[in-house]
Order: sequence, then C-alpha cells, then structure tokens
Amino acid sequence: MIPGRFECRRQWLAVPGGLIMRRPKKGGWDVRVFDRRRSVLIVYRFWRTQWGLCVADSDACEIDIGTREEMEFVLRAFAPRPARYGSAGNSDPARSRRGWR
Repeated sequence: MIPGRFECRRQWLAVPGGLIMRRPKKGGWDVRVFDRRRSVLIVYRFWRTQWGLCVADSDACEIDIGTREEMEFVLRAFAPRPARYGSAGNSDPARSRRGWR
C-alpha cells in the first residue's frame, strides 16, 4: 500500500497490472481501478527527493507524490513483465546461433 500525500485518507494499492485508488466516502469507499491496458501512468521527478505520479483513464485522472522507492514499486506493479530470452518460445533469433547463419 502506498500512502496518499495530498489527501491523508486516500490509499493506493498496487496490484499486478494496475493500481487501485480508494478513498472513504459516506457509507463506504470510493474505489477506482486503473488497469494498464486502459490507463496511462506518468512518473516524474518533482523535487530533489520527491517524485510525482499521474495516472489517468477515460474517466478520471489522479495525481500524488512520493519517494523514488514508492514510484519504482508502482512502475514494477503497473508495467508488464518483460519476456525472458532463451525461454521456450521467446528466444531472440538475432542472439541464437541459427540467427547468425
């Protein structure tokens, strides 16, 4: 969980392939899911040790600030895992012996 900075009650939850932002409202929670397939995530250096986060989809845009470590965590959760070369079905032909022949 990443604590919200602008609103002390807002909470960010990092999940594989996205982010969940929730904040309390009367009678429960206001929950918004930002899926990486339908959202844009921007992380930028805000000031010396502070980093900014902007995540948006077709309905909403949310911003927050945090540390470098928090933003790296968000990026790792939001970004897809890269394919590993050399594993079954994902080999890079330019790096294999057959690719050079």
